[in-house]
Amino acid sequence: MELREIVNGATENGVPAPSADASPRRISPPASKSTVQSACLYIGPAGQRCDRPAGESGFCSKHHIAQPGEEVSNRVRAKRAAVVIGLLAALWPVIADLIREFIRLFR
Repeated sequence: MELREIVNGATENGVPAPSADASPRRISPPASKSTVQSACLYIGPAGQRCDRPAGESGFCSKHHIAQPGEEVSNRVRAKRAAVVIGLLAALWPVIADLIREFIRLFR
């Protein structure tokens, strides 16, 4: 078994890497926001990344979370309504028992 150790910026063959003073680095000007297209920042449940291009918020249109004051799409409203109806249907026996007890309490 062979043990290799890289210390203080040396390359794998042991030759030290050139220092920052040895060669000046050229810094390119930052690209404007309109030309930069990065990937969506959404990370799925298994750690996978979304491959759609991101908008200004950093997320694609599918994973964008609406901020207060922004419109919510009809698709999102329909999903929310379906979730509420599903929860009411699942909890209906408990809700019916509570209503029955309140009626009995106030009689």
